[in-house]
Amino acid sequence: MGDSRCKTPMPPNVTQGLGYIRYIKSFREPVFSEEQVRGLVSLLESGRMRPSLETHRNHVTNLKKRADPTAERSCPACGSPMLIRNVRRGARAGQRFWGCSGYPKCRVTREAG
Repeated sequence: MGDSRCKTPMPPNVTQGLGYIRYIKSFREPVFSEEQVRGLVSLLESGRMRPSLETHRNHVTNLKKRADPTAERSCPACGSPMLIRNVRRGARAGQRFWGCSGYPKCRVTREAG
């Protein structure tokens, strides 16, 4: 920050200020061939749902559900319901989070957003 100085040489992937733009633009070798790009685009398009009023409504409903802190959620690991819980101790004591109802067998947690 500001006029601070590093005590060791600056690694090539660490930048200051707007140096990240120069760093990104320094890459000239392609990561994927044109054929690989076409294959990846095809794979993405094959899983895409056709645009319709129904898919639009489902999308909007899903977005509202994700933003609603009281909406039901399922554990991505075991499928059990996720519950709002409170951190009991430590630096985050009192903060809320989503915890799997299968605890202690399943320990998946998510931020309560």
